[in-house]
Amino acid sequence: MLKSDNNKQSKPIESLSYQIAELSETDQLNDELLAVITAAIAASLNRSIHSIVVRSIRIIADSSPVWNRAARRELTIPWF
Repeated sequence: MLKSDNNKQSKPIESLSYQIAELSETDQLNDELLAVITAAIAASLNRSIHSIVVRSIRIIADSSPVWNRAARRELTIPWF
């Protein structure tokens, strides 16, 4: 017979907040901005910046339909 393990303590979930930064097409990605984006990715993954490689960063055009932008925001917000 299987026995349930009720002695385990649950860990509280930390609340995280995300912000989406969208650049206009006239903005150019400079080295400082690339460093900030790489550091943010490394921090969100709890890893060193030396253990990740950012292969591409795309600027999202503002001409996307409203439903497309809403879905993009919804997919990047954590569910907990």
